[in-house]
Amino acid sequence: RGFERAIAEGRAKGANPVLLEDAEARLEEWKKYTDAVAERDKGVPTWIVVNPDGFVNIRTQPDATSPVMDTVEPGVVVRGFPEGNWIRLHGRSGFMLTVKPNGDKLLERFQGDSSHEGGNAESQKWVVKFFKFDRLAREGFVFLAPEFHNEDYMTIDAEEIGHHMLGLGQRLYEEGSLPGNPTWEKEESPEIVESLETWKRALEAGGCLGFDRLLRKTAAKAEEGYTQMGNLAPRLAALRWTCCLRWLVARSEAVSAVSMGASFGTVTPQICDAASRSAKHAIFGWLRPLCKEYPVLAMFDYDLVGNGVWHDGRREPLPKMADKEWYRRGMEFDIVKMCHQVNQLPPLDVNASAATFTMVQPYLTPDWILPPPEAPGHIIRKHNWIMEWFQPKLDDLYTKALIQGPVLHVEQPP
Repeated sequence: RGFERAIAEGRAKGANPVLLEDAEARLEEWKKYTDAVAERDKGVPTWIVVNPDGFVNIRTQPDATSPVMDTVEPGVVVRGFPEGNWIRLHGRSGFMLTVKPNGDKLLERFQGDSSHEGGNAESQKWVVKFFKFDRLAREGFVFLAPEFHNEDYMTIDAEEIGHHMLGLGQRLYEEGSLPGNPTWEKEESPEIVESLETWKRALEAGGCLGFDRLLRKTAAKAEEGYTQMGNLAPRLAALRWTCCLRWLVARSEAVSAVSMGASFGTVTPQICDAASRSAKHAIFGWLRPLCKEYPVLAMFDYDLVGNGVWHDGRREPLPKMADKEWYRRGMEFDIVKMCHQVNQLPPLDVNASAATFTMVQPYLTPDWILPPPEAPGHIIRKHNWIMEWFQPKLDDLYTKALIQGPVLHVEQPP
């Protein structure tokens, strides 16, 4: 996958055509090899380690007294043919016991497994395995709405999360990041539409290679759509979809590097960390220039009662529609939450390169470098919109009664 991108970049930059032709030939050979392996693996049963007491041994013979070659941790998927209470591993030597003498299961057939595992439509879709066995892949779900937190995706079943993401992506395109905002104006984007359609096809892929190819195409189209958006609100909605997909692409590349056909491999800690880092750096690469745009800075400067945003010898005016509180506060909230959400993703040491606002200060005073997640607190304090709360002392708790009644709603932001 990285080789394919390198070829595309080299062709775009006018690299040596002879070298490019040789590289493309090698790439085609590799694709044919992986397709042949996937075809060979059809019909091999898939198993998952479920031993409640820990790992399961791989032995040289189907005998509990034979030497141990290796161990497999719970949750890892393996492939092999059953031989009594053992399976003979496929693709490597060794045997694994499937059930203890007392009847406790060590291995069980992988959910959705069939005799045609690896290519038949009856097999469990790869996207289900992807979200089920790579927990970090679910982190991309957090970008699909400003109100989502990292805990939200844990409650979604692996069978549903892919389709749920599709629905949220369609909502972002049709209604924006804040559905119901009266200032929303949809902006047409054939690239985003194609991205959503490609993701829909990716949900039906049966193996890692097909899913990964469609996912990368989905992400590429989403990025194209984002870069071509004009108005800020549709751009932010498109950026959310793009960030989600960029995270999934990084996780899929890590998984595909150790998987084959419809068999889910084990991602090493090193590959896992490198994938998360690359995705997070890419997302920061979009957020940093966004937070340096003069119209964006002008909105935050206005609510911070700042000293203005100056460039080219003039002060940047408020952007169109930013005089409306629903628009201005909505855009600020979306940007702040997006920056906060990516900061929560692992690894946290990458946050040193996070996006910041540079707010101009009076002459001879250093500029104010403001992390976006801290901006709401400064805006609240600047306008004295402050409320303090504290718990009553234990001695007074018996005097407190439950207060019930109507909820106070705010018609418009202050």
